[in-house]
Amino acid sequence: MKKLVFASVMALATISLVSVPTLRAQDSDQITIKDQGEFDAYVTASSQSSPRAKAAALESFLQRYPESAVKKLVLDVLVDTYQSLNDHDNALSAASRLLQLDPNNMKAIYTSVVIKKRQCTETQDAQACNDAAALGQEGLAVTKPANVSAEDWKKLIGSAYPIFRSAIALGQPTSPATPKMTNDEVIQLVSAGLSEQVVATSIRHASNKGFDLTTTGLIALKKAGVSDALIAVMQERDAPAQAAPASEASLPAPALAPPSAPDNGCSDIDFMGVFQEQVGPGVPAWIYTATIRNRATYAKEVDIEYVKNGQAAKGTFNVGAGQKINAQLDLNNNPPTNVRMTACR
Repeated sequence: MKKLVFASVMALATISLVSVPTLRAQDSDQITIKDQGEFDAYVTASSQSSPRAKAAALESFLQRYPESAVKKLVLDVLVDTYQSLNDHDNALSAASRLLQLDPNNMKAIYTSVVIKKRQCTETQDAQACNDAAALGQEGLAVTKPANVSAEDWKKLIGSAYPIFRSAIALGQPTSPATPKMTNDEVIQLVSAGLSEQVVATSIRHASNKGFDLTTTGLIALKKAGVSDALIAVMQERDAPAQAAPASEASLPAPALAPPSAPDNGCSDIDFMGVFQEQVGPGVPAWIYTATIRNRATYAKEVDIEYVKNGQAAKGTFNVGAGQKINAQLDLNNNPPTNVRMTACR
């Protein structure tokens, strides 16, 4: 009887995860708690209505029952609870503890990448950047769990892969072990129904590419429904950052223009492009960032001007010596235009 009761309580405890089916707890089998006191403590903690009270109660539960059969489930709920409180440090802690138990937990990897990536871009901390890159590589290596449907898995990787690849780009130069993005992966993203812009962003953010662009490979891509615009993005992998060719006119994210004046102090600053990233799985909002690399031996400030929703906007971004950052330009559904570098110092 206790087993059936507990299953009912567990369903209630995880109901908040249903809105993001591809990131819900990966273990859905019924779990039995044999100790009555442990069972009661779990029910009390998981039924707290206040997110802050629930987080405190669940942490207390884990301290009291560190080897509980529901430890993974509790950590999964803690990740969601801390994120609802915008408590990124504790959300990262919960995700890290979850990964210690389940190294292939995609929800924990995704959460960790997003938080580490934010830390990297906001602080230019090399360790945070490398952590984000390493986690991104781990995310690309995860295979579909047996209890996740093919449809849910396609939705998940469609949202997560661009984030993982952009995080990898923040770390140290690509090592031979970095997974390569292939034709099959592009076809998988297109088949999942992702927009051309989302797929193009994933391609451009890939730090290691192994596309087959032979005649046979191109024909296979076309037969699989990959558009000419996306194939053109795959072909530009070795080209320097520049304005998008005419064949990519259907892709809304603009490329960064070169400096308007040769003497503006930006000769040692590289613009890698303007990229679009979805805020999160299922969230209809986008972050537009400019990737900037400083080749100087000292930190520099970079002034960028652009047009945001028809109005002029500008920002100044600090880039450490030898560092590369993603400078956030806008959080909107419309990409910024006329993006240009005006001065560096």
